[in-house]
Amino acid sequence: MRCVRHAVPAYPDSMAASPGIFTLAIEMMRHVYVAIYILLLIAVIVGVDIIFLKNLFWLRLAVNIGIVVVFAAVYYALLKNL
Repeated sequence: MRCVRHAVPAYPDSMAASPGIFTLAIEMMRHVYVAIYILLLIAVIVGVDIIFLKNLFWLRLAVNIGIVVVFAAVYYALLKNL
């Protein structure tokens, strides 16, 4: 019988399809930016609620929805492609 040897790739298949370390670092920084942006959104909403709209429920609800819409528009316009 004859022994047949198969070529072994330099990297396993799982490593060949995986992203590089720099891609992972960029993706991780993107998550940090999004987390900071969400914390800023929460801080603005809470600050406006406490300072200006303490006892005005319906106005506070409308202003909070407006703030979220503005933050979402800025995110999709400027930060989505980070």
